[in-house]
Amino acid sequence: KSIFFAAINSLHNEEIYSKPAVLWTNSSPTSNFASQTIALASDNYDYFDLFYKQGTSSTMVMCTRVLKGYGTRVILSSVNSSYAGGLVYQRTLTRTNDTTYTLGDCSKQSGTTVETDNASLIPIQIIGYKYEV
Repeated sequence: KSIFFAAINSLHNEEIYSKPAVLWTNSSPTSNFASQTIALASDNYDYFDLFYKQGTSSTMVMCTRVLKGYGTRVILSSVNSSYAGGLVYQRTLTRTNDTTYTLGDCSKQSGTTVETDNASLIPIQIIGYKYEV
């Protein structure tokens, strides 16, 4: 189901959390990702983890946790000798409802210059979790 399932199951106490569920998967994780609306498979979660890569060919995977009912902003700072002051990458996840979100374009900022860079912060998968009551 997910490359992240085994690691997640080992981190969660199964008496408190239900099993993780894949809510969304990027079908082209090695391609640029322009702004788009995504539909989650279910609203049966209390929070989810958004897994994303630094870039289209990157093997570095990062994760941001999002509570149900909210959006988030993914931010990555990078020091690069080609850019004075480094780079800041941002991609916003905006909630429409509990199953519909918009992942915006990725912006890259160096100093006061901001440009779109959809080859960065590539979403891979969203995995949801439900607290057991």
